[in-house]
Amino acid sequence: MHSFNQYVNDAEKLLETETLKGFTKELVKQSNTTEAVNKYQVLSPKEDEYTKFKSPLYFGSGVEFLSFGFFDFFGSDYNLIQVTSIDDWDNPQRDIGFDLNAVSQKHKKYKKQAVVSDAGSPIYIQVKGTDNPIKEHMTNDGSRIMNFVGASLAKARKDGNIYTTRLILFTLGKGLHWALDDNTANCVEVIGNTQISKKIDNNPYFWNHMRKLFNLPIKSISSPMDPEGKAIIMELQND
Repeated sequence: MHSFNQYVNDAEKLLETETLKGFTKELVKQSNTTEAVNKYQVLSPKEDEYTKFKSPLYFGSGVEFLSFGFFDFFGSDYNLIQVTSIDDWDNPQRDIGFDLNAVSQKHKKYKKQAVVSDAGSPIYIQVKGTDNPIKEHMTNDGSRIMNFVGASLAKARKDGNIYTTRLILFTLGKGLHWALDDNTANCVEVIGNTQISKKIDNNPYFWNHMRKLFNLPIKSISSPMDPEGKAIIMELQND
């Protein structure tokens, strides 16, 4: 799991609103504190989105932690399991071209991406944080999406599974600009701000999952639960 839970300034404040917008707003605030700078060294970011933060690594790590929680909780909705953080400040394998990896849960055809997954076939995930929910990532804006695509497909080719490997972009922006989508031959599945918000905003079960990842006590939920919801909350309480 990503190490951000060890360095976060105030996890309670991050999770307070139980919305993506509230999480992002508080993460921006915390990323501009001296405490964040002390915990994460300041690098000179090439991407425009990160120049506004005193500690770009703090902001980026917080978004990566959110993405880990998202896929850990909603993985089956995206035909993936076994999500693992790679681009982690404490991980010696960081900066190898993608931020998370996982495997497909079952056989499925992805017509747009020209991929047919098998159970256990690899998935490479890139995470892009931004406080602009309508941002479209472009080829030359410093977001390095082409690097992600190139590194992931090169590994897939080397490993002999180029036609079963999936590439996913998790972004707090809107997604890819049409030109970049075209330049990458539509090979990237995009999970953007609108889709993320619909799944996590005011979803107490997801936010309790995030609380668990931050080693915080979970909150009681008084609203009626369906059988699946009951199973989730019981699992959280028993861990």
